[in-house]
Amino acid sequence: MTQAPALDTVGARWSAAVARHPAKAALVCGERGADGVLHYTTTSYAELDERTHRYAAALLREGVRKSTRTVLACPPGADLFALVLALLRIGAVPVVADPGLGLRASTRCYRHVRPEAFVGPPRLHAYARANRVAFGTVRLWLSTSVTSLPGTRSIATGGTAPDSEPICEPVHTDDLACIGFTTGSTGPAKPVESSHGGLVAMAGQLAAVHGLTEDDVSLVLSPFLAVADLMNGLTCVLPPVRPAAVASAGPALLADALIRFRVTTFFASPPVLRDLVEYLDSTATRVPAVRKVISGGAPVPPALMTRARAVFHPAARLVTTYGSSEALPICSVDHTGVDDRPELGTPLGRPVPGAGVRLVRVAPGPLRALDEVAAGEIGEIVVSGPHVSTAYHRAPAHDLAHKIRLGGVTWHRTGDLARFDDNGVLWFQGRINQIVRTSYGDLLPVPCERVLDRHPEVLRTAVVEVRNVPVCCVELRRGVPRAGWPAIRAELRTTAAAHEATRPIEHFLLHPGLPVDIRHNAKIRRELLAEWAAGQLDDQARSGVADRVPLRLVPLAGWAYVLLGLARPFRNGRLRALWWIVTALSVVGHAVQLPSALRRARAQGGSQRRAVLGTMLFGVTWRRGRR
Repeated sequence: MTQAPALDTVGARWSAAVARHPAKAALVCGERGADGVLHYTTTSYAELDERTHRYAAALLREGVRKSTRTVLACPPGADLFALVLALLRIGAVPVVADPGLGLRASTRCYRHVRPEAFVGPPRLHAYARANRVAFGTVRLWLSTSVTSLPGTRSIATGGTAPDSEPICEPVHTDDLACIGFTTGSTGPAKPVESSHGGLVAMAGQLAAVHGLTEDDVSLVLSPFLAVADLMNGLTCVLPPVRPAAVASAGPALLADALIRFRVTTFFASPPVLRDLVEYLDSTATRVPAVRKVISGGAPVPPALMTRARAVFHPAARLVTTYGSSEALPICSVDHTGVDDRPELGTPLGRPVPGAGVRLVRVAPGPLRALDEVAAGEIGEIVVSGPHVSTAYHRAPAHDLAHKIRLGGVTWHRTGDLARFDDNGVLWFQGRINQIVRTSYGDLLPVPCERVLDRHPEVLRTAVVEVRNVPVCCVELRRGVPRAGWPAIRAELRTTAAAHEATRPIEHFLLHPGLPVDIRHNAKIRRELLAEWAAGQLDDQARSGVADRVPLRLVPLAGWAYVLLGLARPFRNGRLRALWWIVTALSVVGHAVQLPSALRRARAQGGSQRRAVLGTMLFGVTWRRGRR
């Protein structure tokens, strides 16, 4: 297989790793059998490379070529990584949308990219073939199973690798490697282009910043990060965790993998790390091999890292890495060297080597120059470097809004606000589109929340705007009884009044579980939360009347009338006409309220099934009293 001589493509980097240690374990993948027993399967670098060669030959045989946009719909495992590496080695372009985006968002993503090939098991082919909106441009339907649907060709591997290297076009460092998508947590998911050189640079920077070596064993909860680890020659341990629900991974499962395979390094979002730390602490479980604990994907509270230090080895490094889908990494901070200063926000650390980081003045519309802020002032983070994506796929409007092109250098606008302190450490303030604009002035959410989060019974807070009024939504720690909320609310009000940043906040609402993003389950979905908070304030304003009137009896009476008419049809014309009206109000009237009810359920972190049943039964009165 022809490759560029330098290690500037993913395929070349992978081949070099295989040549250095073919017998070393590349992947250790967990899977639960039909009996519920957890089994792990080990694949060496040589074995994974052989599987990659077989897939590359099969893909070329079926018509996949350089630049072919290919949707990969395979579960995590050796086949997934062999397919990713095979596509990258022949120059094809994997297209991967986060499985947690949901049906509507994923359909929009794939429709925009216009994929040419689809690779996955038969059960997903059936869905994709029916979804002509997203996959109407696909011309190559390729199954990873020996059995396939009509019109689908099997590329299932078997036997030995081809005797000779499959012939394909040369792959170069500037060629498009893959198309991924942002999480969509602050707007529609955007299609991010990554070049081969960009992926190689990203893998190299992650290894340098985190001090990773080929002796490390990495616990991987994100398949994307596993590709970087494989390029760096690490052993990757993948427990059976659904990528769409990483935060639901049980800490006992993760602790078992850390101990069983003597894992030395792992990345976890703040919620996953918090649950793991609490489990290790409560069970007195020790994971002595771990030397590097990395967190990110959302602001990481320094207090969490302080708690983590008590349960991991004293010599372990506790690191927060800041980046985005378009640029990873940007900054990194070792929590042994930064004092916690809540009034400054959340520490992001210093820019990583090779990343140009600037703070520019916030301005609407495209930027054509770097208008940098003065020292100590707050500005938008922009970043450049070899690992930074220079474009979105077929999205010139997004390029115009988020890219600044100056003298052959592309700067990416992150949309994040921050300030540098006197030591060159960057402190996160929040996102531009999440500034709380109130009649008292603009509030930056993160510094406000850092002050309020220090309450011992509060897990986290989120400050949002409701009709120019700041509202603080509060999620309590596990085990804190709701009966204690009035006293906690009073204490939060006292704390808020004592600090200049939080003084305008008077409204505090108890929330059962703040809605978060899909990928890391950590970034708060503030747009959903603001809608929920508005409904809560409206309910409170009406509560003087609503709590005294049994409103739910009205829809129940309506359903009773509908059932009565079905059991004994009315002969009287007026009663029959009334029955049709009540039926329409009960069925159609309640059904049109479902979209709003589902958004509200997502904002509350509640059951969507319960929201559907409650809304169809009670209509709008289902919302009353739910705060």
